[in-house]
Amino acid sequence: MGERGWLRGLALISLGRADEAEPLFRELTAAVDRTDDGMGLASIGWFGVAEIERARGRFADAIASFGRAIAEFRDSDQRASPGI
Repeated sequence: MGERGWLRGLALISLGRADEAEPLFRELTAAVDRTDDGMGLASIGWFGVAEIERARGRFADAIASFGRAIAEFRDSDQRASPGI
């Protein structure tokens, strides 16, 4: 699915179409590829899943998914905000 897929997933979430976005993000959670700037696509997948769970009121699941997203970062530099 790659980068275009997660952008599509974000657009679907913004349109309130989480049911269509969820499989896109779940597929990404198993990805081993990275974006051009080195971010793991699996991390992006977990962030998307977490946002959907949060929106559905499944807060414990969202917290776990956000944790998995952060754990997928390759190193601590990726956890920093740009420009820091």
